[in-house]
Amino acid sequence: MVTVTGVGKVGKTRIALRAAAAAAEQERYCDGVRLVELSALNDPGLLDHAVVEALGLTDHTARPPRRLLLDHLAERQPLLVIDGFEQLVDSRAELLRELLRACPGLRVLAAGRLPLRIDGEQVFTLAPMCDEDALRLFTERAAGGRAGERPAEGHEAAAAELCRRLDGIPLALELASGRLGTLSVEQLLHRLDDCFRLLTGGGRGALPRHCGRLAEGRHWLAQVLDAESGHDSSRLKALWVLGHVAVLQGDAVAAIAALQECREEAELCGDPVAAAYAVHRTGCLALVTDDMPRAEELLREALAGYDEVGELNSNVLMGQVEMAMAVGYRGRLEEAVSVCEQVVEICEDHGERWARAYALYVLAYAAWYGGDPERTQGLLRETLAVNHAFHDLVGTVLTLEMLALVEVGVGDPAEAAVLQGAAERIWPSVGLPLFGSAYFYAAHVLCEERTRERLGDAAYEEHRRLGAPPRHERRGGPGTGSSDPRRAGVGARM
Repeated sequence: MVTVTGVGKVGKTRIALRAAAAAAEQERYCDGVRLVELSALNDPGLLDHAVVEALGLTDHTARPPRRLLLDHLAERQPLLVIDGFEQLVDSRAELLRELLRACPGLRVLAAGRLPLRIDGEQVFTLAPMCDEDALRLFTERAAGGRAGERPAEGHEAAAAELCRRLDGIPLALELASGRLGTLSVEQLLHRLDDCFRLLTGGGRGALPRHCGRLAEGRHWLAQVLDAESGHDSSRLKALWVLGHVAVLQGDAVAAIAALQECREEAELCGDPVAAAYAVHRTGCLALVTDDMPRAEELLREALAGYDEVGELNSNVLMGQVEMAMAVGYRGRLEEAVSVCEQVVEICEDHGERWARAYALYVLAYAAWYGGDPERTQGLLRETLAVNHAFHDLVGTVLTLEMLALVEVGVGDPAEAAVLQGAAERIWPSVGLPLFGSAYFYAAHVLCEERTRERLGDAAYEEHRRLGAPPRHERRGGPGTGSSDPRRAGVGARM
């Protein structure tokens, strides 16, 4: 099973249908390709009947529709294209789970905002278009069907801003280009106060899946987000917090949707603080998904927004640290060090420990690349003590991975393997291990490679499985803040 995920209007259905059409042309599936459109279905009792109807099955027995589906698909090899499962997600996931288990030849291609989280599901996340591609699509669609006319020509700056405001969503761009027969690019831009009402005005037959609002996945925020559809500050804060949580959990789809919604609503109601937070967290997503140029651009934009309104707190300081990470990963370590040294100074003046710990982590990263393992160890141990005090699992696991690399470098590969085992135990509680990022994963990969080389595979696995508190913590070593291993050790917490 493959699920194409992404925010509304990003083109999930289109790409799924094109893939299905290509498969049908190549006759890759013995029993054909079938589209099951479920976007208008709200009653779980009708779900099985809807799939039966989509498959064109006729049955005059007393068999329940689920039994009919199982019997029909048991020995067949079709491809089912499932579109529009935002409503009744659990019911649809349960149906597909049962069908896939009972029908070994069945293949499913689904399209929806979030994965169904079925065993064996492969997720393909479709992100919005970059600025350059969005502008190209808009200008091409604007010129299409108008012989010799190019409505966007001479209005490139406004067109680029329009594409940015529509966040690179292909459907929104195509709908906007279709309005150029009655409105200029500038008029479209000025009327984005209610952009999706404008773009869908006059259109008939739009499917229900394009009218939804993200409120899935984080139940503890759902009440705030569902309370009203206005743009009050509590709702906007709930949206950017939801986006931030999704980033930390490795759920890029939910993060993009929540943060995009927060930014749009903040700009509509003139809330520069919420807009800055939305941009900031979008920059964090770019950071952990390896788009360092985009991360730096967004984080600098957010920091400028904070500065303009006089916002200064631990989140703003963390934004500076995250920007330093993006800069450092792009090879400009001196600039990263300068930023983090300033952050450390501000934190010490105000007693801010959490942001300071992350700044120290970046300084440790730079020290390691500068060939100073002793300073690196000292900074990382200080960082780890603060991570433990705040129960910050993300900071803890990142620090452990880096500390393991340092340990193997100073001649203690066994301790490095134990540290990697400790980190491995924590990652499931954090989210997607190392965010799937090559940058954040580099320390782990390099450490494992060097440690296996020095210890051998068997010894490495033996020490890694221990996953016990690191020896310097078991001894009450520097930076732990405690000589009690029951309090200081990572393993003791797990």
